[in-house]
Amino acid sequence: MSLFAVLVFCIVVLSNALQDTCKAPYHRIADGCYYFSTEHVARDSAAYAGCVERGGYLATFETLEEAMLVKNELLKRNKGLYYYVGGRNLDRNNPAGDWRWIKKGEMLKMTFFIFPKGQPNGTPNNPQECMGFDPYLHYNLNDLFCDNASASKHAYICEQ
Repeated sequence: MSLFAVLVFCIVVLSNALQDTCKAPYHRIADGCYYFSTEHVARDSAAYAGCVERGGYLATFETLEEAMLVKNELLKRNKGLYYYVGGRNLDRNNPAGDWRWIKKGEMLKMTFFIFPKGQPNGTPNNPQECMGFDPYLHYNLNDLFCDNASASKHAYICEQ
């Protein structure tokens, strides 16, 4: 094997190894790098700021598989916490809402809708316009209050 071929092989191996790692405090789940906060916040804006401080954004899920892999991680951790993610309802007057992923300042239409039966249940007078994993629904995604008085049970998930 020529020296050039060995060099190319080493670069490819090193490049693949670097792609398989996530910088701390993030860790890999499938193709993504995620951070599961241990701090509890009262508002989604604090969760958003926490992700930005860590070089990321509130987690968004382009596929159902990605969401289910993160859900599985939460089930294994079993902390009993709600976790904010980057889903938002842009139309509280519509019973089904207009749910979007907010990713790096862009609003992306959701390609799947996996709320449990009877959810989302926010109303114009009782808006639940944020999205998160709900420990009382086996960590299914659910609509949550964006401004929550019981901050002791809300954490968040960041993605890079």
